[in-house]
Amino acid sequence: MHGSPYEYDTYVPIMVAGPGVKAQTVSRPVGPEDIAATIAAHLGIKPPSGSVGRPLDEALPTFQAKGKAAMMQK
Repeated sequence: MHGSPYEYDTYVPIMVAGPGVKAQTVSRPVGPEDIAATIAAHLGIKPPSGSVGRPLDEALPTFQAKGKAAMMQK
């Protein structure tokens, strides 16, 4: 059932692993819509046209997150 009022049923962990991804716990709200934006950011491509999510910068490899921040400052 979707929309259960129980906390164990409304919070689903998202786990990301790989080289350059540091171990951490992120407590801000994220959702499934953020996954496509995160993968697109990791690949260096534009997210899908219908994407409404935001990249999970915490899940990007540290070297990539630094490069993204530098690009945003230009």
